[in-house]
Amino acid sequence: MSRSPLIIAHRGASAHAPENTLAAFLLALEAGADGVEFDVQLAKNGVPAVIHNATLTRTGLRNERVADLTSLQLAKIDVGAVKPCLHSLMSSAPIRSRFTARWLLMD
Repeated sequence: MSRSPLIIAHRGASAHAPENTLAAFLLALEAGADGVEFDVQLAKNGVPAVIHNATLTRTGLRNERVADLTSLQLAKIDVGAVKPCLHSLMSSAPIRSRFTARWLLMD
């Protein structure tokens, strides 16, 4: 049995697609990553959203907190690609089998 280290793509292939998007995750797996790592924040309506920061300042160019917006509002924000909610991400077969999630619970 081989004991090679696993290659886990942090936020997907973020050098080639917007981080924490389905496009970045699929590109990472296509490039040979063994899995992907992503962050989860809760939207105002309690839906887990795949996003690293507690605010949208860096990736969405908006000065709003993820926790202050519903999942429908978050889905409409342009980040250059589709930023999935956790449910839709886990519905994607290539992703579902190889992922690591880090839950960030912030006030």
